[in-house]
Amino acid sequence: MNLLDTPWIKCVRLDKTTAVISPPQLTQGHHENNPIIDIVTDRPDFRGALYQFLIGLLQSIHPPATETEWKKQWDQPPSSEELEVRFKQMQHAFKLDTTGPAFMQDYDLPEGEPKPISALLIEAPGGKTLKDNLDHFIKRGQVNHICPACAGLALFTLQINAPSGGVGHRVGLRGGGPLTTLLLPDETQQVEGHDKTSLWHKLWLNVLPEDEFCRTFDDEDEFDWNGTDPAKIYPWLGPTRTSENKTGQKTLPEDTHPYQMYWGMPRRIRIDFKNLHEGTCDLCGASDSRLVKQFITKNYGTDYAETWPHALTPYARKNLTAIALPLHGQKGGVTYRHWLGLTLGSRDANQTPAETVRYFLTKRMRRLKSDRHCRIWAFGFDMDNMKARCWYDARMPLYDFEPSIREALKKLVSQAVDAASEMAANLRKEIKNARYKRPKDIKGDWSFIDIEFWQATETGFYRCLREGIAALQKKEDLQEVKKQFHSIVRRAAMSIFDSHAQGGPLRDMSVERVIVARRNLSIWLEKGKKVNELLGKKQPQKSDRRKNAK
Repeated sequence: MNLLDTPWIKCVRLDKTTAVISPPQLTQGHHENNPIIDIVTDRPDFRGALYQFLIGLLQSIHPPATETEWKKQWDQPPSSEELEVRFKQMQHAFKLDTTGPAFMQDYDLPEGEPKPISALLIEAPGGKTLKDNLDHFIKRGQVNHICPACAGLALFTLQINAPSGGVGHRVGLRGGGPLTTLLLPDETQQVEGHDKTSLWHKLWLNVLPEDEFCRTFDDEDEFDWNGTDPAKIYPWLGPTRTSENKTGQKTLPEDTHPYQMYWGMPRRIRIDFKNLHEGTCDLCGASDSRLVKQFITKNYGTDYAETWPHALTPYARKNLTAIALPLHGQKGGVTYRHWLGLTLGSRDANQTPAETVRYFLTKRMRRLKSDRHCRIWAFGFDMDNMKARCWYDARMPLYDFEPSIREALKKLVSQAVDAASEMAANLRKEIKNARYKRPKDIKGDWSFIDIEFWQATETGFYRCLREGIAALQKKEDLQEVKKQFHSIVRRAAMSIFDSHAQGGPLRDMSVERVIVARRNLSIWLEKGKKVNELLGKKQPQKSDRRKNAK
């Protein structure tokens, strides 16, 4: 199976019919006004990975030379025949089941530890979990045989998200379970009879012009972009840069081509395509005569040391002198409290958005004119070392605004989110105070309160954000917008308190305690430090007790 010429990607067209295509057929149906509008997968992590796979193909095989060329292909997508000619150049790199160089598999791995094919899935229970009989929530034996297409996608998903996997089993180029942010066009946009929400447009929006990519990721001009050894981009085409403790080596960005950011391969894996079975794929349900059931693996694969840049991931640092590290999924998911960092970058400059997002907002959005309205799609695993705790998936709006208001907008959003965060913390605290006689002794995960709070206030936040942008551009006062947001979050906090305040054990219930906690929460919601900063109120002066005592 070759992933560039075999139809294996399930898609849906504008008229809701489905199709199975190969990558060069992405633009099939555009000229008949029935384009492919999205891909269909059986798992959310596969969906995110497949988007990255296709974006990586376009960026590394079919990149536009300049923004002008990018715009031409945005307005008039290339034909399937044109893409087929371009992709054909690299078909040899995308063979999946071959004895030679195989997609995302170790160049030369004659022997290794055998693993069931289910171990390619990030959430699959590990060896120790199975040995200790602790696979309570995700049971063993659910996935035993899968088709080649699912095997290739599972392998790619593991390699780009690879968490720590025991001694010598290296993590992904962006660390384990990185957060990815992609740009998506506004699905309501119809421009000049062309649907600008096709799959082509969803992918092309995340492709950078080659000259911009070169300036950003090759500032020392050390790479021959047209004559590079393909193994520098697609590491499975050459011997693995192994990382044994004494004889191995670390792999730095300067050791490879910048495009390898899309094709990082930390794990040494070889899928067993010799012992095949006929039956039904346990992931997609398709009937196939070539189902695979195992692979072999070996530790000490490529060690992507230091900080590797990636165009689709936001980065953060503890302070301006620290190394910027890729963001990862965290408990509570992605909500509007992350909007600023994922779009404009944090106010203190310690968090920066993905390069594709930064480029779009600063250089591309205003050139697109009527079809520039887009959203951000953020997704990724929340990993606890080798354990996948959750998969998060969120979409956020982007807004067009004059560059001159950028800093004022960052200040407004920072104040609003800080105030909401303070309210959420005190809401959680007072719910515990209302429920329990000894709240400090109560342990456990209380993040469900925060999640409910952020979800309840999200729509109101974005409404106020739109109004705030409009006010800033008209140079109007922001006080009414701030008061409106304060009112939204205050009402939500009080409502959530009333829903949860009496959920403790019957023996601990106290009406008096609930009343006191509710009153204290109400005071915090009106007079908290961050609330005062948002509303422009002066902090009350603390009295000098010693002076009063005299």
